[in-house]
Amino acid sequence: MDLILYQEGRFGTRKIIQKIHRKLLARAIIKHNFPNNFIEYEGIREWIKYINPNVDMKCRNTIILNVEKEYIEEMEKVKQILSRIPNRICLTFDVWTAITSEGYICLIAYFVDENWKLTRQILNFCRMKPPHMGVELENIVFNCLKQCGIDKKISHLPWTMFMLIISWTF
Repeated sequence: MDLILYQEGRFGTRKIIQKIHRKLLARAIIKHNFPNNFIEYEGIREWIKYINPNVDMKCRNTIILNVEKEYIEEMEKVKQILSRIPNRICLTFDVWTAITSEGYICLIAYFVDENWKLTRQILNFCRMKPPHMGVELENIVFNCLKQCGIDKKISHLPWTMFMLIISWTF
């Protein structure tokens, strides 16, 4: 336990819960797009130890696992939302190649939620090696839809996707 001075001028103790610390750190890394090795910066470690020497700063690999865990938890929330939708889901997507020649795809679902509000949810944002065509696009899109549990709920596809995935059957 650490003795801390509150703003009101009184002393108290506060125990650091390492699990919460790691969860908040992972969320900060995601929210602010910090690099994975952010927590290995000497200045950051000195600052954290100054604030509270009982904080256990894990290595980069452990933090990467924590970030992945946050992603999985958030995807589970998305799956729960999508599973409750009684209606069909419409998809849009965008594929592009960055100046570094890396390809990307972003798959977005549109649906009317339980409160009759039009909602948009990113289902997947990932690398996709060019060329962005047929079989490769089909694999990424269909795998994402299966992972989200909505492969049977799709109502509309953009015409360009339909043309690229002509063999895809519903």
